Amino acid sequence: MGIKNKIICDDIAAILEADLPWKKFKNKSILISGGNGFIASYIIKTLLKANIKYKLGLKLISLIRENKNSKIKNDNLKVIKVDLANFDNSCLPKTDIVIHAASKASPKYFAKQTIDIIKTNTLATINLLEYAKKIKSEKFLYISSGEIYGEIENYNSSIKEDFYGKINHLNKRSVYAESKKLGELICNSYTENNKLKILIARPFHTYGPGVNLKDGRVFADFVNSVVKQKDILLKSKGDSKRPFCYITDAIVGLFTVLLKGRKSNAYNIANPNCEVKIKDLAIVIANLIPDKRVNVKFTKKKHLSNPLKRQNVSIEKIKSLNWFPKVGIYEGFERTIQFYMNDY
Repeated sequence: MGIKNKIICDDIAAILEADLPWKKFKNKSILISGGNGFIASYIIKTLLKANIKYKLGLKLISLIRENKNSKIKNDNLKVIKVDLANFDNSCLPKTDIVIHAASKASPKYFAKQTIDIIKTNTLATINLLEYAKKIKSEKFLYISSGEIYGEIENYNSSIKEDFYGKINHLNKRSVYAESKKLGELICNSYTENNKLKILIARPFHTYGPGVNLKDGRVFADFVNSVVKQKDILLKSKGDSKRPFCYITDAIVGLFTVLLKGRKSNAYNIANPNCEVKIKDLAIVIANLIPDKRVNVKFTKKKHLSNPLKRQNVSIEKIKSLNWFPKVGIYEGFERTIQFYMNDY
């Protein structure tokens, strides 16, 4: 399969040890959009390994748009280059399950690629749902985001799946949250009108090996600084709190929703045990690798800030499906840093 990095191999092995009904994938064909992305590539690698371990007879279709080769090579994986916002779905083979993971989640794109982000989360979603309806797919998993909850006046309030806050739709940073929210509405409309079994997952602050270290999110900036032995620069006071979820927990969460979730339901995927202030995260990451230790400094450099003070995420709903995050801040970020140190 071509996965040579030990950390990723161990990650995939850990995912496959999860108590999930993997046999439900027996002889299925699965389409994954955004196949070269961080989360989608982990999904694909996991399914290809599950194919061998559980003798599933799986066939995978990876949809990519970027003009570059797929990072994963396998006889059971077919890669198709397509613009999901504008394509003829007759070019796609029939599949049993559709996982819509395509979307640019990095804040650095929010102001520069506004229309592209809107199209991916709306038009591409409609096109894939039309495809799923046409071929009568069994399930459609829409990977949304915790961003859809917006700003929360009482930041100690528990964010359950029926919660909604305020979003200033004219703020440049809101393009991702608003379009993801609209994508969920589109999914819900197709569920009601076309009898599709659609499930929605809302991941929060997912990190790990393979995330783009230049994508503009704080945890990526911090890891990048340690790997390159440069000072970590905080562009705010760092008092905001966020729950950080390691990629293995997030992927198990996504498969839990796909395999065990209820139709027309949304599920939060987060690790409340790893809720930490940004400045404290910077200190943790700065000191994780003794021979790579760096300083934490404040800078007045402008950035596209998120005014949200805290995300107090409830995961009770997905816990009822027997999903519990396991990887802590120290272990998760140490694995992430080691991956890039080995890679470079």
